[in-house]
Amino acid sequence: MMNLLTPFGMFALFGILVIIIIYIIKSRYEEHSVSSTYIWQLSKRFAKGRIPLSSFNRILALILLISMFILLAFILSSPLFMFEGGATEYVLMIDGSCSMQMIDEEGVTRFERAKEKITELTEEMESGSIVHVIYVGDKANEVVTSEDPDEIQFKIRTLNPINARCDEGGAVEIASDFVQKNNDAEVILYTDCDAQIDNVEVVNLAGENDFNVSVLDLTYSEGERGYDFTAKIGSYGKDTVAYLALRLDGRIRGSKEIAVSDGEEIDVVINTTTTEFDRATITIEMDENDEVFKDNFPIDDSCEVVRSTEGTKKILVCGTEVFFLQGALTAIGGYEITYTDKYNGEEGYDLYILDRPTEDSYPEDGAIWAFAPEYSVSTSLYNIDEAVNVKDINSGEVAYLTASESKGTASSLIVPALAHADIAVSKIKTIQAKTAADIVFEIASRTAVVAGANEDGLRTLTFAFDIHDSDLPIKIDFIPIIKGSLRYLLPTVADSGKVDVGQQIRLTVLPMCYSMYVEAPSEKMVAYDVNTDYIETIFNEVGTYTITENLKKGTATFTIYSHPEFTEINMQSSWNGIVIERNSGVKAQTDSKIDPSIYIVIGLLAVLLIEWVVHCREQY
Repeated sequence: MMNLLTPFGMFALFGILVIIIIYIIKSRYEEHSVSSTYIWQLSKRFAKGRIPLSSFNRILALILLISMFILLAFILSSPLFMFEGGATEYVLMIDGSCSMQMIDEEGVTRFERAKEKITELTEEMESGSIVHVIYVGDKANEVVTSEDPDEIQFKIRTLNPINARCDEGGAVEIASDFVQKNNDAEVILYTDCDAQIDNVEVVNLAGENDFNVSVLDLTYSEGERGYDFTAKIGSYGKDTVAYLALRLDGRIRGSKEIAVSDGEEIDVVINTTTTEFDRATITIEMDENDEVFKDNFPIDDSCEVVRSTEGTKKILVCGTEVFFLQGALTAIGGYEITYTDKYNGEEGYDLYILDRPTEDSYPEDGAIWAFAPEYSVSTSLYNIDEAVNVKDINSGEVAYLTASESKGTASSLIVPALAHADIAVSKIKTIQAKTAADIVFEIASRTAVVAGANEDGLRTLTFAFDIHDSDLPIKIDFIPIIKGSLRYLLPTVADSGKVDVGQQIRLTVLPMCYSMYVEAPSEKMVAYDVNTDYIETIFNEVGTYTITENLKKGTATFTIYSHPEFTEINMQSSWNGIVIERNSGVKAQTDSKIDPSIYIVIGLLAVLLIEWVVHCREQY
């Protein structure tokens, strides 16, 4: 079957009518013989008589001109011949995960080889074949659907692998949609492992000799003469010998040669005499022959740690009967704690814990944690009245703590700690919480624990009851609740200094912060809104991110090292267990197509050549 893509080209056939009209009205001249040319004319007539079809020269010229216009009309109409079922519908998934950055001996990445494979397929496929290319990055998406090899190659040219794990599930969902519409669609996955996926042809681009040696982690501790550094090293793909170099602030301060077996992960300790440093980097650099070390995945050949400059948090505990709190704080550890019977205007502490305070003014330079206070620690959060016995507001002698429905930061940190026991309370202060407050716990429909920030932006936490009027200190959840409360009152920017690339991370906006920005390893900087308790973001680069928060009383800096996910560096598949279902009842034929334009052009040139020969013969 033939289709005309631009049927208006057939209007060129009207040229035939013009040619015929010209042929009809063309003037006929008469030949007159004269004596000087008579013999020459006779010889010419004699020669023509010996040439076959010489009498058809004029009609032949007309036929050739008509043929030229017919061929020209076809060229302008872009004809296309269709043949049933001769082409194929391809669904191509290209793995864009971090491991596709592994290079071969020529320095070509697996991802580049995948693009070369797709280019080869588009150049060799039958005309009329349809290609859907699905790029599987942090989020799978359809890049192009086309029959044109040039368009497909242009679209995939700018694709690059990411530094994280790819969205396998999203890719399968998109591919399944195409397969449901055409059960005969051919699904091909270009990846770097021998994944076993039903109804999918897997093209494994990993080399037989590919291997990876990775620095998985780097930590430090104080040793006898200086800082000691511990690096976790793993080898995947073969046994190898590697040379480690430790740099402190850019200068080599230690090294060690190690042997690691395939699949083994070892801890390597490098002792130094250095007592001060800001930034430490461990790098895999050389092999046993002192040559430059090259595995197939250089992106994880180093790891970095920045020494924390933040000192130990200082806590002042005020009260005469704080032995329960003292025991819990001692068990938790990690704080510099001072005890006093009463708050006397002390300053310079990060947190003030006040047990049954009677003062009507509170510290202004740190977070506040009050138990059964006489006055509100922040009038913008709540008002407080006299204590009442639970039996006066409840049917029993005691009532139990119940979590509120709040989704605030304090609730998210403290409520999960109350998991194993019911906390009974016999006496409670009356608190009238305001909209700015985060109600964490309630007792008999009354506010029991409320959190928020005071007028200076410092966090506060108020227990409306005295812990001596409850059984909280003897419950298994006592220390977890104290720990969760401390995490809320003394927040850090992040829970860990290390994160996997592509993993969502929560960054805390510290109290009294008026601006915050994050600097990536590429030195790209992003500013964030600080009118919230925390922000959630994703680190997409490998290396050290620096988080800077400008506070009313100084600047807080925190660093996080972003490392490739373990599944991307251990040469293992993340595609196994995935299935693409085929619908046997749905089949859509893909017709092959032949574009005859080139043949028509050749025919037109042949006709022009013949017409020129005829014309020359008539003239000469």
